[in-house]
Amino acid sequence: MKKIAIIGCGNMARVHIPYILKIKDVQLIAVCDKNEIRAKELAQHYDIHHYTQMDQMLENTNPDVVHILTPPQSHTEIAIQCLDSGCNVFVEKPLCLTLEEVDAIYTAAQSNDRIVGIDHNNLWSPLVQKALQVVQSGQIGRLINIQYVMGDDYLEVLKEGYGRWALDLRGGVFADLIPHPLYLNRAFIPELKVHSVKAIGSDIKKLRELWVDFISNDVHLNLW
Repeated sequence: MKKIAIIGCGNMARVHIPYILKIKDVQLIAVCDKNEIRAKELAQHYDIHHYTQMDQMLENTNPDVVHILTPPQSHTEIAIQCLDSGCNVFVEKPLCLTLEEVDAIYTAAQSNDRIVGIDHNNLWSPLVQKALQVVQSGQIGRLINIQYVMGDDYLEVLKEGYGRWALDLRGGVFADLIPHPLYLNRAFIPELKVHSVKAIGSDIKKLRELWVDFISNDVHLNLW
């Protein structure tokens, strides 16, 4: 039986937990959040232990996997501590905010012989998997243009009190949303390398459209 723990008891924890509970031979054993009220409420709902100190939870429960569901500003520090404690980690997107942080997480995973997973959930959509099969089969030839339209009303999410941390990201709300189209499009054309990026919008909080050009000049990506 694999033991799972969660760090971060916000909205995403309520998304992850039902799926964790559906997996055979997996047990959700604890949740952790600096906000004790939030941690206790979630723990009581699922009849598990709650903690406000990460190191205490890791020492007492010794989980096999830790889901890191905090804002991305904290992902690197938390992930490295979990890896150094012998845990595998599953991290909400974006994994982190700089290439240096990616290198630090990678180094910790390698030195501890642990696994880092990133929650690129849309990649496993049945529609996406079917589309990948069609593209990889060569039925429609080579892809030369991809357009991605995002219908997420983030302003309404913010009004409801969720995700306000995204406003403090260097890329604003866009930094939280952009991993989805990027990992999906790299799945369809994995060999591409970015050449340049252009955007429309008066500032990062009002960004409306993004163009990404690749080293291969006949392939382009539009994000709306």
